[in-house]
Amino acid sequence: MTGAIRLSYFANFGRSSDGRFLGVPLSYDVPLLALLFLLQPFIGAELFEWLVNVCFLLLAAAHVTSIRVPSPSPAMYAAISIFVAVSSAAVALGRLSSYV
Repeated sequence: MTGAIRLSYFANFGRSSDGRFLGVPLSYDVPLLALLFLLQPFIGAELFEWLVNVCFLLLAAAHVTSIRVPSPSPAMYAAISIFVAVSSAAVALGRLSSYV
């Protein structure tokens, strides 16, 4: 729900005049959650469930706070995309290897 609020606010007001976002953009969630799922095998199931819930709550709060976040450069978007693709492949391969 906070993501929807964040997106609706951004759709109406966009970035500030200094090129910063108000609140943490939703696109910042993906690398954090990908990293968390990569670490899942090293964390117990009960702790992982608790950690995911805490991360979602913290991200939800960060989406609607009044902190100013600089917008990423094209190079940063490329780095985030590469990280997400590699970590997604690693998670998928880890899941596939458990079936073999």
